Amino acid sequence: GLVHDPATVSVCAAWLQGSCTKPPGECPLQHKHCLDLMPECSFFQQGVCSAPDCPYLHVRLAPDTPLCEAFLSGYCPRGRECPRRHVTRQVAKALRQAGGAKVAAGRKNGVKRSGGTPATAPPPGHMAATAAAA
Repeated sequence: GLVHDPATVSVCAAWLQGSCTKPPGECPLQHKHCLDLMPECSFFQQGVCSAPDCPYLHVRLAPDTPLCEAFLSGYCPRGRECPRRHVTRQVAKALRQAGGAKVAAGRKNGVKRSGGTPATAPPPGHMAATAAAA
């Protein structure tokens, strides 16, 4: 059968939330944290992520940054360096319903990440207990 490169397999969203019901080794998705495969943290985007070990990608993006079609399809070879938004299908659906999402097709880009560098911790002043630890 077809063997997938493990580096290109999406991270299991249910696993991230602690709710994957598949027995160990039977889920076709990854059960490990890999920043290049992670969706962005929507709470960080709103400035309210207070999780000290948030597994999601902390990047600052312009609100009108298009969604990454490759990421929505399962894998984006650019990972953290992609200039498009890496969101889960559920978030993409909600954004589309709210009229606030464009999906960028193809590999050309003219959109830059604002800030450009993933953060490793929530910025100071965020909710609750973790700002002091950052």
